[in-house]
Amino acid sequence: MSVVKLIEEMTLRSIIEQGHGLSFECDNCWRLVAVDVLDLIGRFGADATVGDVRWKLVCRRCNKRRARALVRTGNRKDEWMPTRPRAGR
Repeated sequence: MSVVKLIEEMTLRSIIEQGHGLSFECDNCWRLVAVDVLDLIGRFGADATVGDVRWKLVCRRCNKRRARALVRTGNRKDEWMPTRPRAGR
């Protein structure tokens, strides 16, 4: 199973329990936004998956629905899953 699929199936509860951070990056304009997972839990519930939330997001800069979920696993710049931000450029 690919890392992207694993991230899509992670629940918001599991992200909080593991102490990870969640960000979304627009595939169109590359805008990066770190989100508050507790706010997302308040809106969508703790059992919502990252994939469910990703499909509901709209970029405020370009108004596209092309977000990519990135999970911050540590404090170093290379501790991101599946890849660090802006690595696809």
